[in-house]
Order: sequence, then structure tokens, then C-alpha cells
Amino acid sequence: MMQLWRAAFVIARRDFTAVVLSRTFILFLLGPLLPIVIGFAFGGLGERISSTDLRPVVGVALAPADSAALLRAHGRLTARMGAESLPRLRTAPLAPDPRAQLARPGSEVVAIISGTLARPVLTGKPVDLDRLQGDVSLLSTAALAERTLRFVAVERQEVATSRGAQAQARLLIGRAAQVVIFFLTILLAGMILSNLVEEKTNKIIEILAAAVPIDAIFLGKLMAMLAMSLVGIAFWGGTAFAIFLAAGGQPSALPAPAVGWPIFLGLALLYFTMAYTLLGSLFLGIGAQAATVREVQTLNMPITMGQMLIF
Repeated sequence: MMQLWRAAFVIARRDFTAVVLSRTFILFLLGPLLPIVIGFAFGGLGERISSTDLRPVVGVALAPADSAALLRAHGRLTARMGAESLPRLRTAPLAPDPRAQLARPGSEVVAIISGTLARPVLTGKPVDLDRLQGDVSLLSTAALAERTLRFVAVERQEVATSRGAQAQARLLIGRAAQVVIFFLTILLAGMILSNLVEEKTNKIIEILAAAVPIDAIFLGKLMAMLAMSLVGIAFWGGTAFAIFLAAGGQPSALPAPAVGWPIFLGLALLYFTMAYTLLGSLFLGIGAQAATVREVQTLNMPITMGQMLIF
């Protein structure tokens, strides 16, 4: 038994140093960071677009006094509810037919308010009318009650935390950890398969089989790829935490799991190790049975689908 473990450690050290000390391992570490950076960049751009440009613009074709009252009501409500809660208003020229203004080339408004504040008329497509009818009614009501409408002051009583918010935050942390572990397992376990198939193609596996038992080869490769995966996870986790601190984040602001961060991270590491060794063993079995890369891809699909069903 000791000889088996000694041979497995030799194989593990060989594979680990061959992978970690190579130049391609640097690209492997930097690869997952590029989509994250691109996602943050496009996420910020999409957030700016959704908060400004994508808000519908409604034209106001009312009498000057009614238009001014409606704009003042819009300003008061958006100051309380937020700018994204109501459509943007833009003064439109008075015209007998609002349909002609909507059909005019270069028009940016999706609907036009005409009539009076007491009886507003909203002209636009049915989809836009269904979306904007309630907002226009609220704005008209607030404009009519401008002198009598008074906002009620709300007394604030602040607390450090609440059980409901804490339970929801812990649930989100658990789900996020589950998703991260699942994707890391799927992403990293496949490297065992490619490594074994490559050595079978180059006839290196025959030399190893002549020197050490087959069980030691499989066990050593599994240990080496697990250690390499832990190195990658440590690098990615440290980089993400450094970016979080550089962005001004406070570690104390993160909601703590129910068992505490040390036990939570320890259990996450244990769960990943067990899932990786289980899935990696299946991939090693596939690599041992397959003779070509095409057979590997064919046999790999059922295991991947089974993993997704378990998730």
C-alpha cells in the first residue's frame, strides 16, 4: 500500500510541476479573468443605457399652464421615487392631430399627452399605452392636486440588521457558492481527461505503466490536477478579493454565513475536493477507455449532463 502511495506521489509531482511551471499555466490563470473584466465593462455600459436612453419619452402637448404644472408634478414625484420610476417628459407643440407628430421623421417620443389635465388623452401604440397609462394618470392627478398635495414625513428608526434581510443574504451566499463550485468543477475536471488522452497519444502512458502500477498513475494524476486546480482557485479568489478592496469594498459589509466564514470556506473547499475527485475519477475512466479524441467527446457528454441534472 505504501508503495502505491509513493508511486502516486511521484506521478503527482511530475504532472504538477509540468503544468504549473509551464508558460501556458499563466494564460490558464489569466483566462477566466478576461470575461469578468469584459462583463464588468459591458455591465456598467448597459446600466447607464438602461437608466437613461431606454426610458420612454412622452411628449406633452397641453396648454402652457397645464404643461408647467405637469412638469412640476413630474419633478416632485421623481425626487421622491427616483428618476427611473417615471418616463421622461418633453414639451411638444400643440397640434390638432398628435398622430402626425408621432409619425414625423426623427421624433423621439413614443406617446403624446394632449387634452387637459382633468381629461388627458394619451396617443401612441397599444403596447406603449398599456405601459404609460398608469404613469400619466398619476402625473395628472399630482398636477391637479399641486396645491393640496402634501407629502407625509416618515420617521426613520434605523437598526443594524434584521432577521429577514440576514436570512435572504445568507440564502444568496449559499446559492452563489453552489453555482461557483459547480462551474469550477465542470471547468477544471475536464483537464484530467485532456491530459490523459494526450499522454496516451504520445505513448507516454506506456512508459509510465511499465514503471509504476496503473492505479498509482490514475491516483497521481488525480492528485496533481486537484492541486493545480486549488492553485488556480487561490489565485482567482485572491485577485477577486483584491479587486473588491481596491474598489472601496469593506469586508465587514459582507453578510456572514450562518456557520461563519472560516467554516463556510472550509466546507466549500471540502465539497469542491470531493466533487472534483468524484468527477475526475469518471473522466479518468473515460480517458482510459477511449482511443481517440472523438470517442472522448462522445463519452464525455453523458457525464456532463448528469452533473448538470444533479446541480
